[in-house]
Formats: sequence, structure tokens, C-alpha cells
Amino acid sequence: MSRAVFLTGTSVVETPKFTLSAASLSVEFDHGALRWIRWRGVEVLRALTFLVRTPGWGTPEPQISGLDIQQSDNAFEVSYQARYVNGDERVKVDLHFAGRSDGTLSATARIAAETPFDTNRTGFVVLYPLAGFAGTEIQVEHAQGESAALTIPEAISPGQPIFDIRAITHRPIEGLSVVTRFDGDIFEAEDHRNWSDASFKIYSRPIGLPYPYRLLPELVTHQSVTINIHDHAISQPDEPVANTAQSIRVAVGKKTKLTLPAIGLGLSANESADAIPYAFQLAALGPVHLLLRFDPAAQHSIDHLAAASQLASNAHLPVAFELLLTASHDPAPEIAQAAKWLEIVGISPISVAIFPKVMSVHSSRMRCDRHPLRIRQSTAKLKKPFLRWLLAVGVRPSLLNLTVSAPRREHLTLSLTRRLRRCMRQTMPPLSKPCSHCRISFGRPDKLSVLTKESPKVCLIASAR
Repeated sequence: MSRAVFLTGTSVVETPKFTLSAASLSVEFDHGALRWIRWRGVEVLRALTFLVRTPGWGTPEPQISGLDIQQSDNAFEVSYQARYVNGDERVKVDLHFAGRSDGTLSATARIAAETPFDTNRTGFVVLYPLAGFAGTEIQVEHAQGESAALTIPEAISPGQPIFDIRAITHRPIEGLSVVTRFDGDIFEAEDHRNWSDASFKIYSRPIGLPYPYRLLPELVTHQSVTINIHDHAISQPDEPVANTAQSIRVAVGKKTKLTLPAIGLGLSANESADAIPYAFQLAALGPVHLLLRFDPAAQHSIDHLAAASQLASNAHLPVAFELLLTASHDPAPEIAQAAKWLEIVGISPISVAIFPKVMSVHSSRMRCDRHPLRIRQSTAKLKKPFLRWLLAVGVRPSLLNLTVSAPRREHLTLSLTRRLRRCMRQTMPPLSKPCSHCRISFGRPDKLSVLTKESPKVCLIASAR
């Protein structure tokens, strides 16, 4: 096992970070992104970055070239080209960041597809920290020009807190206001805490619009984000926001009554052999299972599964199995092959999660003879017989997850809510058990679980993300 895997769990080595400053303004430059944007040591934004999301919600790493960083006492500038690749599709983005001592930070992007490029989102993303944002009143300027005051939820918001954003003004601390302006697209916000990230995310394109959409070589687009920091506090001599000369001291405190949640150990199948000599150390971490990801597109083979079986045996860990589908039409042979290999190497997974690597908008029916439900979903041509195939080929763990996305969040949520109420009215007296032919339950308002007698060990989760 490499040192990188031992320390971080991945063989990917992070690129070095650079601190850039312009008097009271400072940022961390991290592989093309600006992170921990601070004014006089106060974090005003968590991150400003440019992201490309593929139709399967993948996030390709930028291939950076022509990086040029200029730093002076009162300003800094960063310019580079980023190329994003998804299969045979490519898009190039020219990016420029500039910070000045007067509290201005700007970012511009020229987006030019080199081939037709399908994407769910391509553009700037801004993250707001919880401190100084959650639970505070902000001012929102909408794309049509009108402005309104809005209080950001302090508790986690299951819905999107802000739509149709042109600019946001927030006040991280008393006497400090920050205006962030977005151009080139319509932006909106989501509470990132729903995905265990301690931030609010501002992104474009609105999730209510159809996706994926296509970037064309003949159509060049531009985006920009401009941040203006207004400091109304009494002027004080500028101090460095970080003193790298000071050492950091870590002390272990007294034992508390808090209990850590159950945590699994995630591992890609092709890394299993390298981890076998460290099975004892890995088991000492106390994971509840080995989360094994198998990706045929990455040349994962039965030999990798055999190594994973030995690792799980040596570490005395059950296996939760993740399969990434590459099939564009009939997934049954791929699932059957994975199930056969698992049996050969002696892995009986406690759960199986199957994810398509490429998604396209389609419809599917999860059938109960008395209460049919139609779910619009975005997945790899997932058709009605698919659920029967999963059982027919012998994939029978206690829970099999198929994660799908709705093209329109509002449509999915309202439609399923009406059907749920109709089923409950027709089949359930108050506080009685659900329909004997189908059991329907919600985890969140935008998640639906359906289990039927026809396929009692299959759970279909529709998640409107």
C-alpha cells in the first residue's frame, strides 16, 4: 500500500496549494480553485471554482495548462487553461482570477467546446460557509432586476433556499458586507448540508431546466463572478491572515460519551491486492464493512475480486458491493457476469448498489397490480424488465439500490406525493398498515421507496437531486 493510500485512502496525490494575498484579502489556490477566501482573517466565502458535470453527474478533473500566477503586495492574478474530457468529448475553458487590496475579487471564464459536449452543469460554483451565512438575513438581486430580503435557514433546508440569482449580499460579521455578482447564466442555491458538506452552494444552470444539455463548438459562452468586500469597521493596520511560522499543536482530550457512527471502509477493487498486507491495521480502524467498488470500464477483473475476497476474509469484514454499469442498452449480461464472479471468489455481499456510468432521460414503471406508479427518471435506459433481471440472474442481497434522478424536481415530488396520498386513501384506514400489494414510504419529500410482492428484495429509490 502506498503512503498516499495509507494516509488518505486514495492513490491520487493532491497538488500543492498556494496562498495568494492582496493586503487584507487572501485565498488558497488549490488545483484551479480558490478556497478559503478571507478578509482580515474572516472567512467570507468557502470556495470559488469552475466545475463540469457529466450526464452521469461525474466531475472530470481539469487538465490544467499555461498556469500563470502573478503576486504583488496589493494584487494577485491567476490565469490558466482547463480542458475537461468525458470519453471522446472535450471542452476547453480559459479562466482568469484577479484579487485587489480594495476587496475586489473577480473570476471570468471563456467556455469553448472542442467537440459536442453533453453536460448537466458547466460553470462557476461558489460555496458559502455556514458561519456568517446560515440563519442570517441576506439581500438577493434576481435576474429580472428586483431585490428582496431573505433569511437563510439555520436548520438544514430540504428544498432550495434561493432561486433566480443575479447577486447576493451577506454580512459575515458586523461591519463587513460582501456582494457576490453572477453573470453569464442564471444561478440558484442549494443547502449543501443535505450531502454532508458544511456549506451552501451557488451554481448554474437551474436544476428545473432540462438536462443534460449540449455545448457546441460553434457556440462560445462566457461566465463571470465578481466579489466586492465592503469593510465598515475602523481601519486597522493590515495583518497577515495566516502565520505559517507558528506551529500547530494537537492534544488528545478526555474520553467523551459521544459515539462515532458506523463507518465502512471504501476501496476500489483494483487496490485490494495492495491492501492485503495491511488487513490487520485496517480491521483495527473498526469499520462495519468493506465497501467494494467494481468498475469494468476501469479494467477491473475477477482477479481483483479474488484479492478483495482475501482482504475481506483477513480483516473479518462483510462486503458491500458497488457495481458501475457500462452497458448502454441491456445491463443483464453485465450484472450476470458480476454475480457469477462474486460467487466464484466466495463473496456474498450484504448489499449491492448498481450505478449507471452514463445517464439519459427515460421512463420506467415499478408495478403493483392494484397501484401502478410511473416514475420519470434519468438513468442508463432502465426499462421495466430490469428489476426482474436483477432477481433472475441471482443478485439477491437484502437491499439493492438503484439511484436515479428526476429531470424536474417539482414534477417528481408533486406527482409522487399525489399518488402516495391516493394509495393511502384507497387502501389504508388511519394508522393502519399500507397496501398489501405494495409498501410505499418516504425518506425525504423527494425520495420514494417502493417494494412489491413481485420483487420483495428490490428497493427503488428515486432521488430528485
